[in-house]
Amino acid sequence: MKKYSLMFFLCLIIILMSLIKIFYKPTETMETKMVPTSTVLPTPTTNLYPLQSKLPYQGKNFVIEKYIEPMVITVKTKRTDKNKIKEEIIQWWEVNNLSVEGIQIDWQE
Repeated sequence: MKKYSLMFFLCLIIILMSLIKIFYKPTETMETKMVPTSTVLPTPTTNLYPLQSKLPYQGKNFVIEKYIEPMVITVKTKRTDKNKIKEEIIQWWEVNNLSVEGIQIDWQE
């Protein structure tokens, strides 16, 4: 008798699940629209890196490669007079109308 009661119970569950599936169909969900969010762009740092767009620059006996920190540029030289190279760098700044007040030079050989 237990055998039939278990079969009856399982059949009842199958019938209930079938009825639920038939009558409770999932409703169509609204389409989700992808709305682009605004992204935060980095602010231009031309005050801290005024020469950034002009680098790297190669002179006769030197190369201005990059900034190592704000307002400090790296200049690689070929063992020549640093005063002459500094004059050439200042002339390059003046030719390009660059405001370079406060820029320090890190000399490397």
